[in-house]
Amino acid sequence: MQATKGCRMKTYVKLLAGAGVALGLGAAYAAAALTVDRSLTADDLRAIAQLGVDGECAAAQSGFEAQIDCIAAIQSSVLAIGATDCAPKGTSIEPLDFITRGYGCCYDRARFIEKAARHYGFETRHLFLIDEGAHIVLSLATPGVPSHAASEILTARGWVGVDSIEPLMLVDADGRPWTYADAIQAGAFADHDHKSLLYGHDWRIIVGLYSRHGRFHGPDLPGPEFDLAELTQNF
Repeated sequence: MQATKGCRMKTYVKLLAGAGVALGLGAAYAAAALTVDRSLTADDLRAIAQLGVDGECAAAQSGFEAQIDCIAAIQSSVLAIGATDCAPKGTSIEPLDFITRGYGCCYDRARFIEKAARHYGFETRHLFLIDEGAHIVLSLATPGVPSHAASEILTARGWVGVDSIEPLMLVDADGRPWTYADAIQAGAFADHDHKSLLYGHDWRIIVGLYSRHGRFHGPDLPGPEFDLAELTQNF
């Protein structure tokens, strides 16, 4: 009897040890391969300089109107770069790579907008929008489900949604900024004249998820890419 209990205890210990090793390896993999670096590199600064928005952003932190002018200038300059075609998986979508390649779609442009905004003193967060369909987990795991990348930038009056493929900034007629979640919930896009992906989908917004497949930022390894601090803003 005592021997049986001893064997069971050894089995439990082995299982716990194995689980601990697996969790440790998973955490190390996530930190090394899947965590998105939000810092600005020397290449980023060279790319941002090419936007030519220093004049519009010189007084970016002097008030809301100046902030909106700066953000609009960043968005306009990024949207003007090449064709709106997506880079292949495994291709770096960092700003200078995007400029050199000469084309990019929503995730290239959102990344550039966010890095440029942080350079001019703003706080940013990355938005991953996915057509939820029947179930969010199934949607995330299914290739080809419609998705979109956009940004939100913190202004003196709150977070403002900034689109990555259209000149769409979520500021209403009264000068009030909107988040994507609030604007979608309120139906604020119903009569908008842009042909945005925001129409005709049951969108689920995930803050801090940068890609589902893990092959745009850092090592070309599988798994969802994310920023943990931004992910916590979903809760």
